[in-house]
Parts: sequence; structure tokens; C-alpha cells
Amino acid sequence: MTENEKYECALCNYSTNRLSNWTRHINSKKHKSCIDKKIILEEKYKCETCNFTTNRVSNWNRHINSKRHKTKKLAEQQISSFNKMADDIDFAKKYTCEECDECFNSRTTLWRHKKACNGKCEELTNVTTNMDSLDLNSKEGKNLILEVLKQQGETIKAMAQERTMMMDQMKSTIIGNNNNNNNYNNNNYININMFLNEECANAMSIQNFAKTLQVTLDDLAKNNKREAISNIVIKNLKPLSITERPVHFKDKKQWYIKDEEDGWNEDNGDKLMQAASFGIQRNWSKEFEKEYPTWKQNEKLRDLYVKLAGTSCSDVTEREKLNILKNLADACNLPKNVDKIGE
Repeated sequence: MTENEKYECALCNYSTNRLSNWTRHINSKKHKSCIDKKIILEEKYKCETCNFTTNRVSNWNRHINSKRHKTKKLAEQQISSFNKMADDIDFAKKYTCEECDECFNSRTTLWRHKKACNGKCEELTNVTTNMDSLDLNSKEGKNLILEVLKQQGETIKAMAQERTMMMDQMKSTIIGNNNNNNNYNNNNYININMFLNEECANAMSIQNFAKTLQVTLDDLAKNNKREAISNIVIKNLKPLSITERPVHFKDKKQWYIKDEEDGWNEDNGDKLMQAASFGIQRNWSKEFEKEYPTWKQNEKLRDLYVKLAGTSCSDVTEREKLNILKNLADACNLPKNVDKIGE
């Protein structure tokens, strides 16, 4: 490496042709702060309905056109519509009792009322209208208050039962619209979430995993970031049990990542890739200086330092990313019986 060659840090938009400046930069608070900020991955697209996040528009478009999203969105809209309708119900008095002229908002409520009505409700209504003029401490006033409260309680109970019946009917309709295959997929998805949220509740977050990533210089020295990431991540996952690790893989390219703030979320593997890359960038120099404390006085070690710095900061292609995720899938795979856990 000659003095005329440039050292560049794309992350901080910094360049220099002096090794001493380069060394000072990658150990600076500014550089490490940039890496830490990148570890906390910003998610541009988030679907609250499905609890799905991604920072790629292609993944977002694929998600919102998926059967799973459309089914959940339809159910959410129908239930929201029902709740609005139920909340907007006022006592427009569509159904009137012939005995006492009291009005109800449904035929069912009127039917229940008629079973107990003896024609005295009208008198009761007139009395309650003039409640302010009653002596509430008198025996008559207390009895009337108790009667009014009793009648109101029965009305509220009847409305609650009617609302529950309508909700159950709507849920049955929504579920009935899904075919058997969708039912299987939804059950599988729910059981996976139960496993993650209950059995893996205390798992390490992907951010902590990146910050504590142990970098092996032998892997990084191969000048192949694809192999380096695969080997380093697998070695760091091995000591962790299935309920402690921050990442899991299920079939059909479904990844589940434990986020520090949002907990477990479905992902396409991007968050794992970025966390691993930034973890390597953040930690490799510490390992190098620990193994070679006098590297600045050795020309070969200085060249090796620059080489490793370049490898750690280099980008991976989309094809390399897919190969890395394929290698990591076996180490992160959930057992087949995971969909039975929590049943």
C-alpha cells in the first residue's frame, strides 16, 4: 500500500491517503456512532394489520398483495365497520311496545321486554322524566329509582348479548370464506408467534447480537465477505440455544427477527444481513488490536489491517446476500414440530 493510495469510509463519507488518519478515523467516536445508528435499522414500511416491517418497496408490494394480508385486512375492515355501526346505534326507537309505548332499537330487545311488560312502563317513564321533583329519600322515590336501574340494566344486558351474537356471526362468516389451505397457514402462523412470544420472550435482540458479535480474523482475512459473514454469524449462534438466539428461519423464506423495541417480527432476512455487516464493522478492529498490539510497527500487519478494513466495509451483491441467507438458514431453522408448540 503506497502513500498515494486512498483509504475511504463510505459509511462516514471520509477519505484520506494517510494510514495514520485512517486508523484514527475508524477508531473515532464518529465512525463507531455511525455504525451504532445503522444497527438500529429504520423500517420504512410497516403493516400494523399483519405486524410486518421492511425497508424495501419490493417486499412491501409483495406483502400487500399476499393472500394473508388481504384476508386479515378484509377481516379488520368488516369488524371495524360492524363496531362503527354498533357504536352509532342510538335509540331511534324503531320498535315500540304496544302496552307501554316504550321504544327499542331491535326486535329482539322488544321481544324480551314484552315478556316482562305489564303496562306499567309508561307510568315509570313519566315518573323518571320528572325525577328531579321526587323526594329521593322517600320510600316511593327509592323504589322508583331501583326499578329504573333494574330496567336499564336489563336493556344494557340485552344489547350486549345482541352485539355478541352479531360479532360471533361475523367471525364465522370471515373464517368460512377462507379455504382449508389458508386455515392451515393462519394456524401455523399463530402457533409460530406463540412459540416466539412465549418460549423465546427472553431471546437476545438482533441489536445486542450485532454489538457483541465475536469476529474471527481468519474468516475476515479470506477477503470474501460472503463467506466471512456466514462463518462469523454461524459461530456466534452456536453457543445460543434455540430460545436464546435472535433469529429463526421457517420455510418459504420466512425469517423471524427479535428487535430491541418491537420484539419478534417477520422479515425477509435484510435485518439479519445488515446487523451482521455492521457488527463486523464495529468489532473487527478491537479483535485485530488485541491479537496484534504492535501492528503499527509492522509493515505486513499494517497492510493486513487495511485489507481487513476494506473487507469489513465492502458491500455484498444481491446474489451474495441470497447465498449468505441460504447458508444461515440451516443454522437458524426452526424444528418441524414448532407449529405444535403452544397448542
